[in-house]
Amino acid sequence: MVAPAGPMYQAGTVSRNPLAMTAAGIQTLTRLQEPGTYEYLHKITGELIKGILDAGKKARHEVCGGYISGMYGCFFAEGPIYNFDDAKKNDTA
Repeated sequence: MVAPAGPMYQAGTVSRNPLAMTAAGIQTLTRLQEPGTYEYLHKITGELIKGILDAGKKARHEVCGGYISGMYGCFFAEGPIYNFDDAKKNDTA
């Protein structure tokens, strides 16, 4: 169960927003069921991460990242990043 009733904490941009939890949430779930949606999401996320990495490299930063479907991550470090120790090398300054 989610807090405060249970031990799991959940937070986000649209948490507890009635519009996000009803009409917009239902519309999102409906769209995600359409054929080709996840393939398209994977494609455009790949284009986004490529643009971010290219911009970082053009600015002469060590940068790496990856993605799957609509999730992505970038690190200011020489990659690839496989584990927490690798991620700690990220330049956060």
